[in-house]
Amino acid sequence: MYDFLNAIGGMGFAILGAALTVGLCCVGSAKGTGLVGEAAAGLVSEDPDKSTKCLILQVLPGTQGLYGFVALFIVLLQVGLMSGTPVDLTLTQGMSFFAACIPTAIGGWLSAKFQGRVAAASVGIVAKHPEAATKGLIFCGIVEFYAILEKAARDASRTSGEPRAAPTAPAGSSSSPASSSSLTIPSDRPGGSLTQLPVKICASAGAAGGEKTEPAPVRSSSPGGRTAGTAGAEGANADAVDCPP
Repeated sequence: MYDFLNAIGGMGFAILGAALTVGLCCVGSAKGTGLVGEAAAGLVSEDPDKSTKCLILQVLPGTQGLYGFVALFIVLLQVGLMSGTPVDLTLTQGMSFFAACIPTAIGGWLSAKFQGRVAAASVGIVAKHPEAATKGLIFCGIVEFYAILEKAARDASRTSGEPRAAPTAPAGSSSSPASSSSLTIPSDRPGGSLTQLPVKICASAGAAGGEKTEPAPVRSSSPGGRTAGTAGAEGANADAVDCPP
């Protein structure tokens, strides 16, 4: 099962969710506007002067199709398909996009159908009481309100799958702590041994652009051919310089 889901990929699930959203919303809008058109055609055949009010009622169920197209373009923009630079989505991110599109897909489909029924019934108001046609628009607007709510729910839920860029450190500053290194210094006398001194490397506060500076150790010769570190320190605990606070 996982292999099948992984074969689809994150981008596949994101595009599938966007396609279902615009498809179901357009199907619901077509159904709703069709119902209103049937009722309006019967009224206009008897009284053509009322065609304008009937046309307003017929347009209302078509707004869910527009919501579906808006959701489609939002998803395509976020995954980078509109800009030509697709984002490498993980399977989890792709399924998050898919889940975020479900409220708009189902809500737009059903609300368009129910709004079409309400608008078709409101044609009867226009037929008998044209002065009360605004009341029919209010009835349709209540159904439209829930179509807007499901779109708001999709916008809120899609943020969980939105890919985010990793934070970067500001220019001129260094976010990495001081690192330690060892420096091999040859002896000044022939036949002397090589001594490794621990050197602490840190970002100098006064260096331009936060570049790392490596302090030079003080070289001094000793009778045994050994080389001492700064201020004559010996052993592994001798550091060349301390980092600035």
